[in-house]
Amino acid sequence: MSDQVLGAFTLTLIAGLCTAIGGVVVFFSNLKSTKFLNFSMSFAAGVMLFVSFLEMLPDAQEQLSTSYGNYSGGFLTLGLFLTGMIMVYLLDKLLPSFFADNNKTHVSIKNSDGLYRTGLLVAIALAIHNFPEGIATFLTSINDINMGITIALAIALHNIPEGISVATPIYYSTGNKWKAFRYSLFSGLAEPLGALIVFMILGDSASDEILSCSFALIAGIMVYISLDCLLPSSWELGDRKTSLLGLLLGMLIMGISLIMI
Repeated sequence: MSDQVLGAFTLTLIAGLCTAIGGVVVFFSNLKSTKFLNFSMSFAAGVMLFVSFLEMLPDAQEQLSTSYGNYSGGFLTLGLFLTGMIMVYLLDKLLPSFFADNNKTHVSIKNSDGLYRTGLLVAIALAIHNFPEGIATFLTSINDINMGITIALAIALHNIPEGISVATPIYYSTGNKWKAFRYSLFSGLAEPLGALIVFMILGDSASDEILSCSFALIAGIMVYISLDCLLPSSWELGDRKTSLLGLLLGMLIMGISLIMI
């Protein structure tokens, strides 16, 4: 493995591991207080909605329209977006078979199966989201190490709130801080895994069309989880102002991190 490939993989690994930094927040949170849970879940929704609508979908449509024409590219982007939503809807329907008494609706109590399911869905969605991010960081770093460092830094910054998004519902539903931390860590490891797989299969190149299709699909997944799981769970805690504050702050922080790319 050349030094250039090793350096690109190292940048991807560092960016991915920053989700674990977000996961560390559970070690400083109070399980008895639901205010942080309320805030963090709407914060996660803000992060995911912003990156889906203002980065992933526009980038996917622009590239696919360039490759296949405005109509074909636009409909392909829309179709993949809706497919992502349908996929996570079906996954959500399948998850109850893994948990007992999954019809609980109270998200503020310890060992809530519904909240645990939400945390699991977020972890899965962000792991899928991180996979093509790792590919993009890796390939960019191979071609231009300076640009790769810039992208890795921006991704690392917005991986921190993503780690919070994963760890918080897991912690509040299980009371296990280490388990919550591990979920955030594993979701971040999807980035270096993506880099490793693409290097093994494609070497140091991958088509823009493949990455664009994956971004459109992932955007649908994250929008569904935000609207169906995160925001309703946050609102159920009763403090709508805290939810709105978390939503707006999540968008603000994600917007700042994306500007740095």
